[in-house]
Amino acid sequence: MKWENKKLSQKQKIKIVLISISAVIFIIVSKIYLIPIYKKYEAEQLRKRQILVEKEEKERIEREFESFGDKFNSLKIVIEKFDNPENPAEIRAEKYYIINPKAFSFAKNVIYSDKFIYIVAEEMIKYDIGNGKQLYLFRNKFEGVNAKVISKKSQRHEVSEWIYLLDGKLFFYPHAKPYRYITVNYTEIESKRKTTEQEMKKLDEIVYGKALKLDNKYNSVMAKMEEEEQKREEEKEKIQTVQTLQQLLPIYIIIVQIPTKKYSQEKKWKKWIKRKDVQADLITIIIQTAIL
Repeated sequence: MKWENKKLSQKQKIKIVLISISAVIFIIVSKIYLIPIYKKYEAEQLRKRQILVEKEEKERIEREFESFGDKFNSLKIVIEKFDNPENPAEIRAEKYYIINPKAFSFAKNVIYSDKFIYIVAEEMIKYDIGNGKQLYLFRNKFEGVNAKVISKKSQRHEVSEWIYLLDGKLFFYPHAKPYRYITVNYTEIESKRKTTEQEMKKLDEIVYGKALKLDNKYNSVMAKMEEEEQKREEEKEKIQTVQTLQQLLPIYIIIVQIPTKKYSQEKKWKKWIKRKDVQADLITIIIQTAIL
């Protein structure tokens, strides 16, 4: 009986040794074959995810790019056309204010389009700098919000706090970059390079020597024109609100069951509906009715 126990113990030892050898072989095989296969699988999955992300980003850029073209075509005010046969261009805007036709004008919600690019900005100021030349400044109204340049060739974006168009070329200061750039081949973004000291000196002389003087001269006029425009827009909205409420008056009367005879006379109900408390009640009831 003791011999059998000893023999059984020996079998267990052999079994343990075989299991250990098998485990070592499995680990070695895994390192040689399985781990590289898994790493390859992971790399392939990562590559597929990157391709999908790039595809989605490309589609987003294409949609955005198409929207620039659609928005440009929707703008009805043509500020200026450039008849350069090598790079014809056009500037359109939602609003355009001519303060001095020979010196200073500005526009709101502007898109510049030529053979190479779109420029999208909230504002554009056109300066007459003498000798038949003009300087165009594209910028956004609020600090920290940049104007955009979009390449028609690559759909690449450049953002800058200010973008100057001078002599058919762009000067801009890309966001979060320490250098100023100029385009060599007209406005083509792909042809940009760092400006030389001489080029920046020339631009600074124009900006600080002429453009800022025009700004100081006409800024108050520009602000006044914008204020008057805003007042006109607010007045227009008020008129539209009153007209809408007048159209909805019968609904109000039916809902609150007001005798129609009391408001049958046109002059009386027109005067009545202009009251702020009545307008507030009407709007509340219409909203509640819409919810129901």
